[in-house]
Amino acid sequence: MIARIGEGETRPEHADAHLEILKWTGVLDDAAPEGNRSVFVLARVSREKAEFLLLALWDDWDSIGAFAGEPVDPARYYSEDDA
Repeated sequence: MIARIGEGETRPEHADAHLEILKWTGVLDDAAPEGNRSVFVLARVSREKAEFLLLALWDDWDSIGAFAGEPVDPARYYSEDDA
């Protein structure tokens, strides 16, 4: 099994909105393809910032490549990420 990790942060007052965006972009996209075993979102909110970690578990590199393309290392970004 291979873990693919994505990280991000925003202002604390935007934490809930950011989590909703993650649910409808990264979580749904990662969970859909064959070869994906599960997706987790971890969050930590402090006075200074809200940090997010998206952890997707995959069967193998081929499964990741079918989802992310080549090379498999870069994160997949969405237009909503700029907000």
